[in-house]
Amino acid sequence: MNPLQDKSAVVIGASSGVGLATVKQLVSEGVSVVAVARGREGLSALSARFDGAVRTVQADATDATTAERLLREFDPQLVVLAAGVRPHMGTFDEFSWEAFSSPWNADT
Repeated sequence: MNPLQDKSAVVIGASSGVGLATVKQLVSEGVSVVAVARGREGLSALSARFDGAVRTVQADATDATTAERLLREFDPQLVVLAAGVRPHMGTFDEFSWEAFSSPWNADT
């Protein structure tokens, strides 16, 4: 018996990386998924990829009202927070302190 079958989940940061991998796995386990991300393009691609089987919501997880709204509206049994800032890649000497610390400040 699959313990996730027929459960509901909200995945925040769902359009790429760990969030997208989580959406894929949850859908394969029979979970009803609401995918949340800031970018409309990523959400459109995600919706097309799952042929409409995943509901999408464009929202910013850093907005203080987002979590409350998502929990109230969807009443999920599982919440996955995989959102974060994608850091600039490069060698250490290419970064200013602001560029280096911005992912840390946004994600924590």
